[in-house]
Amino acid sequence: MNLPAYAPRNTNDGEGSGKARTFNDLAKAVFAALHKPAIIEYVDTPEDIRDKYQYYTEAKMEKLRSIGYEKEFCSLEKGVNNYLNMMK
Repeated sequence: MNLPAYAPRNTNDGEGSGKARTFNDLAKAVFAALHKPAIIEYVDTPEDIRDKYQYYTEAKMEKLRSIGYEKEFCSLEKGVNNYLNMMK
């Protein structure tokens, strides 16, 4: 990601697309990028973390946009594909 030169570098804000996606979407994107069939085994969330686990996240993009970032974000699928290709 190329941020403008005046973008603050000392923040811990996560950059995302601003669109909530599921872990299932992520897993399917990984399998697709690897050209493998999506064989996914589901397991229950361990009881000891169920009340602490963050089940839903969605990045708020207003802060990034407010400092001048105007580019569109790529989809989860494209980002996973790009990342895995970079790791080869």
